[in-house]
Amino acid sequence: MPVPPSSSSTTSAAPLPTSTATAQPDDHIGIRDLIHRPNRTKQSLMPPKKKIPKRERSHRPCPACGQTQPGTSTKEAPHKPGGLRRRRERSTESPAPSTDVAGIPATPDPIDAMTVIRGVTGRLPDALKAAEIGDAPSSSALAAAVRRAVLDEFRTRAQFTGRLAEIDALLRSRAGGSSETVESAMSAHLRELRLLRVTEPEESDRFVVTEGEGDTFELLSPAYVDELTGKVVLAGQLRRVAAPAGVNGGEEA
Repeated sequence: MPVPPSSSSTTSAAPLPTSTATAQPDDHIGIRDLIHRPNRTKQSLMPPKKKIPKRERSHRPCPACGQTQPGTSTKEAPHKPGGLRRRRERSTESPAPSTDVAGIPATPDPIDAMTVIRGVTGRLPDALKAAEIGDAPSSSALAAAVRRAVLDEFRTRAQFTGRLAEIDALLRSRAGGSSETVESAMSAHLRELRLLRVTEPEESDRFVVTEGEGDTFELLSPAYVDELTGKVVLAGQLRRVAAPAGVNGGEEA
């Protein structure tokens, strides 16, 4: 009995569907290309940079001798002055600090009222004689006037420096955390007026001890000395405290 032919042998295979879409150009990257070819990147429009061999590069130190190679190009090295060269230029531009102590004004010795009075009255007769004043007062009257004027000036300075010292001490006590700022701001003014601020407890003749017990001293308020007369304008205040372990006691006030 003959076997009937199978359907697979009688029917021809159906043709595979072909895509009607046109192929994308090679330089175009789509989403499918990025999925299947993630390492592919878009081609650059700029021409590739030519890499110069190391032996032909300019401004490169030679590994053998350490000198800078000129290279194949004739371009000069950029001007980049180093730190040493710049420091030498600054040292030549700025004058060196003077070490001559002769140019520093020396602090004059303190003066007192009687010395000034004697100096002025001693020069008055010669000054009056040179001026040829007819109705000149007597020497005793001149001495009394000079004495009164000098004492008034010294008294005025004592009142002024005393008030200034009280203001500076009050500012220091109320400054709190900004005491250093107040101190630096007032120091120049005190220096111009020849008023010295003393903060060292070792100078015990310018301080008074107000409270406390112990062998060392703690500064409560500074002392102020008029450098013009050498007198203490405002005495400082100290407080006795216990000396730390291993520290000797301070000088008695």
